[in-house]
Amino acid sequence: MRTRHQAEHQTKHQTKHQAEYQAEREAAYGWKPGALRRARRRQAVALSATAVLLSGIALAAHTHAAEKDVYVASCRTSVEGSRVTAYCHNPNPGTDRVQLHVECARWWDIDSDSAPVEVGPTAYAELTQRCWKEVREAWISHQPVPDRR
Repeated sequence: MRTRHQAEHQTKHQTKHQAEYQAEREAAYGWKPGALRRARRRQAVALSATAVLLSGIALAAHTHAAEKDVYVASCRTSVEGSRVTAYCHNPNPGTDRVQLHVECARWWDIDSDSAPVEVGPTAYAELTQRCWKEVREAWISHQPVPDRR
């Protein structure tokens, strides 16, 4: 059985070693007694704020993509030599204005854009453009037409 004097001595001894350990930790790593706890709390707050922000961005992007996809006609392009043909079909209830853009491979060959064509619901459109020589790139742009009610 320990005496009261021995218990006090042991407590002082432990407190002294704890203080020395904390001093070594501060000197070596710059840590303070509550710093790790505060750092973890700040990290948790930052992570939760980031998660909320990213979920909001993802939701907004999903909503924007859903709105955009509603009025976009499905199109494919075909390149034969110097001629480009775009085939567009609109399965959606809204009207889509499509335009074919062609970039020619030669620097002196003029790039061209077709006239915009409105493709209504369940409608089909075919657009053509050409270069004098080779075609470098061809793409289609879409512009939803607002409802005219």
